[in-house]
Amino acid sequence: MKMLKKLSTLMLGVALLCALVLTPEMKSRADGPVTYYLTCEGGQWFGSDNTINYWVTGTGHVTGSIKDGDHLVINGNNCSTGLFTVAVDKKLGDLAVTGGVSASVEAPYVNRAYVAGKGSTLIVTSPLIENVEIYPKQTIQVIGNVVNIVAHYDFGTGEYPVFAVTGTVKAANVAYNGKIENSYSTVYGIAEGLLKSDGNGMVTFKEGEFFTSPTEPPKSGTTAQAPDSSKKQLDKVPQTGLEVSQETIIFAVLALIFASAAVMVGFASKNRN
Repeated sequence: MKMLKKLSTLMLGVALLCALVLTPEMKSRADGPVTYYLTCEGGQWFGSDNTINYWVTGTGHVTGSIKDGDHLVINGNNCSTGLFTVAVDKKLGDLAVTGGVSASVEAPYVNRAYVAGKGSTLIVTSPLIENVEIYPKQTIQVIGNVVNIVAHYDFGTGEYPVFAVTGTVKAANVAYNGKIENSYSTVYGIAEGLLKSDGNGMVTFKEGEFFTSPTEPPKSGTTAQAPDSSKKQLDKVPQTGLEVSQETIIFAVLALIFASAAVMVGFASKNRN
């Protein structure tokens, strides 16, 4: 009986320890992504983030602290520093450049890449970028694959963007006057290296190099392939799998431990009486 009581007490202690250790970690993730800033001042680069109110010299603070899902903003602050390069080994949320900077950024994944303001250049190297958005008098080169890209043109001023993607593009949209509602057209299934503008920001496709309905880009070559209707379209079938977060699993385990310990204590007390 004493052994059972000791075991139940031990289980309660383990559960409490797990709660104390894991709860702060879960809270920090629940607080949301951190935005990191790399800013040029007097020809020198400084790093900061939205959780501190001071700047750290160099890029080490940012590259060493950034986590999956965090955002990165690079502000050239109109410094004349040439091409600024930075590499991170975490998946980025938003990646933005501004302040007249020419920046080259390498990351394993980017959710959204864009240039804020006119006169900046972004070269982003990543296996996959979900969204790219570019406005007039901006330049973006993507070394990798893109899911969706929107290029804005302003025919009132005659200003246009310049862009190029070395990999495939699942969907590309052209918007006039900077409004997505005024889109001219969306094309799909663009093979590697075909989405690139000329000196006037124009992209020219040949017949068979794009589709007007959603289509996966070809893996190689320069001609898009129509979907094979004989194959099962799994993406159109509702998926019944339940996705459970890590926090849910942790709390379920803790609840199970507490419940088991409580049952043991109750059982021990009943037998003793």
